Amino acid sequence: MTEKRLRLAVIGAGEHATNVIHPALIFNDRIDVVGCCDRDTNRANLAAKRLAAPAFTEASHMLSTVKADAAIVVAFPWVQAELTIECLEAGLHVFTEKPLATELDQAKRVKAAAAKAKRQVSVGFMMRFNPVFQKMQEAIKSVGFGEPSLFHSRFVAGYRPKTSDLLRVGSIHIFDLARWLFGPFREVYATHFEKEDGQVSIAVNATLGGGVLRDGALGHGATGKRTVASLVLSSLGLWASKGQLYAEVIGDRNVFSVDNARDWTWQKPPLETIREGNTQTMKEIPRPAELAIPNYMNVSRFDMHTFFLNGYYGCIEAFVDSLLGNGEGANDLPMIEDGIAALETAIAIEQSVQTGQSVRL
Repeated sequence: MTEKRLRLAVIGAGEHATNVIHPALIFNDRIDVVGCCDRDTNRANLAAKRLAAPAFTEASHMLSTVKADAAIVVAFPWVQAELTIECLEAGLHVFTEKPLATELDQAKRVKAAAAKAKRQVSVGFMMRFNPVFQKMQEAIKSVGFGEPSLFHSRFVAGYRPKTSDLLRVGSIHIFDLARWLFGPFREVYATHFEKEDGQVSIAVNATLGGGVLRDGALGHGATGKRTVASLVLSSLGLWASKGQLYAEVIGDRNVFSVDNARDWTWQKPPLETIREGNTQTMKEIPRPAELAIPNYMNVSRFDMHTFFLNGYYGCIEAFVDSLLGNGEGANDLPMIEDGIAALETAIAIEQSVQTGQSVRL
């Protein structure tokens, strides 16, 4: 029997799409790219050559010409929602890079269009499929980790066109990751330092969990209790330098940390604790930490490639699984509701910055 394959129309051939998304498509043997589109003729032709498909410079022309099952949209954040709606109206399922939309009314229009077309929209929150964050999830769920009491994350990037871009486009990854691990955001309180619009540092205190996500399921680390979160978000750092992304979760004398979205360390409870006299703290005999620092020069290994380590391959594979129905990866696939929830979190943080008050979600 011939295995089912997904006929995919590709919109976008910019730097991110070319270096990250297209390689993930090439390595997926269940995808047939049937068309490539970019407003820039040279980029469209290059993508067409790499993906062995005809080139187009207008999405409407491609959608009316090729026979596709689904589309992938990788464009400027502020136009992705309109392109997604155009693909839905053409009868296609859609995988769109994050964010689903930059405005809430846009996101709701996408949701309405998907419902009308009876088609699926998935969002590129690839951190769910990043191997180190999947390891973090595994640690949280393990026996003896304890309730995840504190989640701390740092997202530091370079200058942004405007401050809302830091929250609605960049940091939105962290909002989805935290929600996936611990359950929905319940309340946020943010303070900030702003050099000028687009150059800002924001400190966020938040509570998560204690409620359900999609289909009645709790977040993977949630048992009905709340998790406290401390988020540091900044566009006053260096996008290209190490330390741009850090995340850490604390359980019961368990600390699991992820550095640079690549390397992880799991410090488990001490071998022994000893109370000495009337001291305030107990002396600990530490347990050796578990850690993973792979050899990233071993580029012949598929799982050492950037698009796999970042989670893009897994996220797109889950999208394929969800449509072809012969895999389990679709269980964690981010959908419209996840895109809207992350955007609502970003907007709530903006409101807290503006008002100086905590905001409930």
